[in-house]
Amino acid sequence: MPAPTIVFQAPLPRETLIKWKRHLPSSQQEDIFPQAFRDSMFIREEVFTREQKAVPIKHHTDADDARSYLWVLYAPADEDSSDEPNPIGTVRLVPFPQAHPHPVAGSAWDAPTEDLAAEDASTIFSRPAPPYFVDQASSLHDGIEPYILIGRLCVLEEFRGKRYANLLVDAALNWATAHPEKVGMSGNGVPEWKGLVGILAQVRAQTAWERNGFVVDEQLGTCLVAGREHVSMFRRLKI
Repeated sequence: MPAPTIVFQAPLPRETLIKWKRHLPSSQQEDIFPQAFRDSMFIREEVFTREQKAVPIKHHTDADDARSYLWVLYAPADEDSSDEPNPIGTVRLVPFPQAHPHPVAGSAWDAPTEDLAAEDASTIFSRPAPPYFVDQASSLHDGIEPYILIGRLCVLEEFRGKRYANLLVDAALNWATAHPEKVGMSGNGVPEWKGLVGILAQVRAQTAWERNGFVVDEQLGTCLVAGREHVSMFRRLKI
């Protein structure tokens, strides 16, 4: 059987990214953006904005997109009837330090609504990387050790059930294992990354993440993100 293709995209230069028009879909953006980046945003729009209605298009990008590594999965030939490669899944890897502390058990975060103004790309994508800070300790994280964050994992609905998401997760984790020098900046009081990976997963996808070696952090409990129940999970890579 033909295999799907996975394409890697490094973080874009900020002088390019600030030209992204956050209120427009990826199909209406300028050609200055690499195809893989636009395809990743298209899949996120399809899943998080149109299917799940979790967040408006103008809010689905965030400051972490300026420093994240992306992977895009394209349909295998036997499932792709189009002339161009058909993007069907994506995931991103956010280097450390993380911008937000661990969610508090029972907390809730409501997604921005359509009537809330969105920051301009020149503002949100020009922010410096967040500072390192000591977080609350939990079952699987001492609050001190740096960890990378895997997120925005999604596959188009018609291609689910084939474990394509696993391929994306493997691609991101294998890359991080091979390039530990690129997943964050140590020194100046910031500890070295030792392979810890975190995610904030929807409860309904917990089993899929467990298949990929992630374990629920029981002390952090569950929280609501855009009306959906989430759990914090961790995995340690050998680097």
